[in-house]
Amino acid sequence: MNASTATHDRLPPPWHGQRLAVIGFAALVVLCALWTVYGRDELLSIIATCRAEGAACSPTRLAELTFGSDGRLRLLGTVSIALPALAGAFWGAPLISRVLETGHGQLPASPRGRVHWYLTRFALAAAGTTVAAALLALLVVWWWQPAANKAHGLPWYDPAILHATGPATLAAALFGLAAGTAAGLLLRRTLPAMITTVACVLVVRWTLHASHRVVFSPSVFTAEGTTAPPMPEGAWWSGWGFLTRTGGQAPASACAPEADMAECMSRHGFTGTFVRAYPPGRLLDLPMVRYGHPARSGRRRYGSRGMAASPPRALCTPRPPA
Repeated sequence: MNASTATHDRLPPPWHGQRLAVIGFAALVVLCALWTVYGRDELLSIIATCRAEGAACSPTRLAELTFGSDGRLRLLGTVSIALPALAGAFWGAPLISRVLETGHGQLPASPRGRVHWYLTRFALAAAGTTVAAALLALLVVWWWQPAANKAHGLPWYDPAILHATGPATLAAALFGLAAGTAAGLLLRRTLPAMITTVACVLVVRWTLHASHRVVFSPSVFTAEGTTAPPMPEGAWWSGWGFLTRTGGQAPASACAPEADMAECMSRHGFTGTFVRAYPPGRLLDLPMVRYGHPARSGRRRYGSRGMAASPPRALCTPRPPA
């Protein structure tokens, strides 16, 4: 037996050391599934009980009754959001570093053999991470669906929904796993690789979250006069202001909140109002643009005559969400 063959004999199989990670992530998904079944059943029961009261079941009362359910749904969304860091720290970081650190096995002498072993080992971890991320995202959507974008539910731009659902969650999970694997390969020590991975995932997610509004422009809705521009239900406001005679835009601060809106607009020569907002239909575009997907990031304009919308209402200092 030559040296090369002996090296391959001492090399652990690609699935070695991943059993604990598989069991841990499977247990996490099962627990979240049980939590989702209980929470969604509770939400449907609350909605049905309230609606049975007839006129007494106002949107405000229904929102008060489902407040606790919203908090539990946010907790599930937080688990989905944290999955990239968990996958990177507890699956990706030990993937190679533990073998190197403990000396349990030796890597193949040939570069081709090392690459094959790396890819096979990472592919198994990537498959498990993808399945876990997809299942968690589906559980969040399933729980959210009965009250999605309604007064008694969470809006689509709530962080627990926006960051925890859609294809971008899979990209984030795979990024976390890749970052952990790379840290383990470079540092060759498990604990420093885990710490580095968590820090890397947090920094990247914060950077993308802080810059997504710069990369992804909101749609612009306009209306003539003092009426608020009609918008789709559940749109995420990012700002508003006034239209000038030349087609320009003036900030909302041009008219003080306590001022007479019609008189102020006449004095400044404003002809209408505009609102910048992200419609619910762009739920997938907004998170996917953070991970390099060529989403439709161009700004859109909607006029009050060109869309079916709710009846105009008097403009009285709209307040965009924080």
